[in-house]
Amino acid sequence: MTSEPPRPGRVKYVLFDVDGTLIDAVSNRRQVWGTWAERYGLDVEGVHRHFVSLREAVLHILAFAADSHGTATA
Repeated sequence: MTSEPPRPGRVKYVLFDVDGTLIDAVSNRRQVWGTWAERYGLDVEGVHRHFVSLREAVLHILAFAADSHGTATA
C-alpha cells in the first residue's frame, strides 16, 4: 500500500520482498490480515495464528528440503 498517486504508463517490473530483506513487513501483514478478518466477520487473532503457522510450516519444509539436499546454509 502506498500513498503515492498511480503513475501513467506500463509497469515494467514488480519486486516481491517475501523474506524481509528490503523491509520487515510483519506489522503490515498483521494489519492487512486483521482488516480482512474484520471485514468478513472472522476472529482476527485466529486468522493471524493460522497465517503465522502456515508461514512457519513453509519455512520448516524449505529448511528440511535444503538440509536433505546438502544445501542448507545455517
